[in-house]
Amino acid sequence: MKTQLKIICLLISILYYGCSDDDGNTLPTPPNNLEALQGDWYRVGWNNPDFKGMKVNVNEDQGTLLEPALSNFQVDDIKWQNIMQTDTYQYRHKDLTSSYNYFDATMTFGVDDTLRIDVANSGIENIQKWVRTFIEPAVDVNDCSEYSAEGFSNTLLENWSDYNDFDTYPSLLQTPGEPGGGYFMYTITNEEIAPGLNVTASGGSSGAIYAESSAGTSEPNANQVAFLAHPGISYNVRVNIGQGSVSSYPLEYSMNWTYVPAEDCFEPNNSLQEAKSVPKGESLEAYGIAGYISNYVSSGDENTYDYYKIVTQTEGKIRFALDSCPSDLWISCALRNSSGAQINGQYTTIIGDANTHQPGTTYYYESNSIYPAGTYYVQLQMNGVTVVDLNTDSIPEYWNTPYTFTVTTIE
Repeated sequence: MKTQLKIICLLISILYYGCSDDDGNTLPTPPNNLEALQGDWYRVGWNNPDFKGMKVNVNEDQGTLLEPALSNFQVDDIKWQNIMQTDTYQYRHKDLTSSYNYFDATMTFGVDDTLRIDVANSGIENIQKWVRTFIEPAVDVNDCSEYSAEGFSNTLLENWSDYNDFDTYPSLLQTPGEPGGGYFMYTITNEEIAPGLNVTASGGSSGAIYAESSAGTSEPNANQVAFLAHPGISYNVRVNIGQGSVSSYPLEYSMNWTYVPAEDCFEPNNSLQEAKSVPKGESLEAYGIAGYISNYVSSGDENTYDYYKIVTQTEGKIRFALDSCPSDLWISCALRNSSGAQINGQYTTIIGDANTHQPGTTYYYESNSIYPAGTYYVQLQMNGVTVVDLNTDSIPEYWNTPYTFTVTTIE
């Protein structure tokens, strides 16, 4: 008889009722202490940003919705139903989902007074985070400094005195100081010969940006070049007669040049220290041009980088997405923490060449792990054509077309 009673008591205890043995002693009942859950809870993450700020009040074993935020729930909906303790910090309940159906769910109460809810085993990235005190997210800072840049054109008539003559024009092409830089187009023209042309940076110690004759091209009497120019840098021009038959001297030639600016409000941002803060979730634009400081633009030069700073208020993954990108611009991405250390392995190329890139496709780079709230940096390295012989090629697309991007955090 005593054995049967104990079996019955065990079954009843599973249903959270007390029981006594034959001697009148009360048998222990499983705990259902909901005291830690009582009161208000605010949702701060993870799987739907529109639900941030949702407020639920727990009274006894039910959670009533007091603030629906941007969800489709209604005030006084029973969001959490039949809460029951299953372990010291674990609870099970029925959770009202956006489909207005109740699903099995679990709660985990943390030592930091944080409640995490897993609905129908939805996976770690969809676990909801709830806290006692809701702090409105800080407004993202946008360090874009708008400015206005104007292009200009000039023309100069000169002449050579004899066949061996050449003319030099130190700092003839002067880039304005606006931070985005731009590009120069320069042409020297003579009706009788194919002019020779040499362009160098004023600070360059060797080599040349461009050193060509126009002989053999479709327009041999006009030697034309275009190159990316760095803010505040001047460029030297040297011209000579080149190839052709001259009827008489002096031989007149004309030069004309045009400067085309690229307005990039996030420049200068070529280093971690110069990184500009960008807002999350907003499509922004910038140029990927890297102008000549010396006579070379090499991979890894400081001016081939763009840095952006983001400040996160909650833990999550960090994603940089290209919303659009000129097909002739190559961009590689890295993520760095507040001390500058890379947090996600090596650079990853997120845009390829014109043969593989499909316009309108979003390319993105995302952190492998979830990182705590703090300051992070997106580091982009640019690669593309920096000088063009206009007798044979045309201006690259990316010189006139910005890339657009969005930085987000996935909580």
